[in-house]
Parts: sequence; C-alpha cells; structure tokens
Amino acid sequence: MVAENSQENAEISAPGAAEGIVVSGGGHDGGIARDPEREGFIIKKTKAKEAEFYSLLFSIPTESSLVSPHITERQERLLEKLKPLVPTCVNVERLSDEKKSAYRIWLEDLTHGMKEPCVMDVKLGDKYWENGYTGAKLQEKLDKVRDSSAGELAVRLTAL
Repeated sequence: MVAENSQENAEISAPGAAEGIVVSGGGHDGGIARDPEREGFIIKKTKAKEAEFYSLLFSIPTESSLVSPHITERQERLLEKLKPLVPTCVNVERLSDEKKSAYRIWLEDLTHGMKEPCVMDVKLGDKYWENGYTGAKLQEKLDKVRDSSAGELAVRLTAL
C-alpha cells in the first residue's frame, strides 16, 4: 500500500519515531526506527530505487512516481527465490514534504525479541551510486570505492 503523508518530522516521519532508533550508521543516520504501531517491524527512510525493489518483490501497489519495470518470467522466478532471504516488506509510502525520491518502507525487524542484537551493514559490489553522477560527485564515489576494501574485494563493511 502506498500512501502519502504530510506529517513528517526530522527523523523518519513515523508517528512515535522517538520510540527508538534501531540503526544509526552505514548511511542511515536517523533513518531507521522501530514501528510503534506494528510490533516486529521497523520503518526505514529510503530512496525510490529501494522502495521500487520492495514494491516489486512483495507485490505492494505503488504510486505512479515509482516505476515498476516490466520483468520477464525468468526474472520473476529469480525474485521468488530471493524473497525468503529478504526481510518482509508490508508497506511503501512516499514522503510528501521532501524531495520526490524520498520514501519510507516498513520492514520485518530481524532483531525483534533480541536483547542485545548486533547489526552489520555490508555493501556488496564495487558500485555504490546511481547512474547519472558526473564530475566531482562521481569522483567522490569512485574514491570511496578505491580507498576501501570494495575496490579490491567488492565488499565493504559500513557499520557494526
């Protein structure tokens, strides 16, 4: 279900977001909080590409600004194999008071019920940016890969 909400706050725009930040690292400062209304779920602020992915994977209806790509039968079978390995997503919502590409997604909290969970954010691959970057911004992204383990190993630990 995609909804629009104009009552966002400075964190992730969730009612009761002060309930507690789950993760603040790996590029998500203030972007992930426990859902105060749905036990066992977190709300994560994200961009259109990730919102699009979860909408497609979990067949969540999307608004027109999220483009659901046409997928082949083979791609659909691959997505079905991937689904059990990904936290369940139950909702995707565009943040109306922010730039058009700002969304929040409701994901299964894989740490729910744990007393002292340790969360690790690992980036796989050696390209961590969207197409379209040029000049200084592209160079900044290339330098980040070159100066980290991603350049040689295509893996980068961003938070623990």
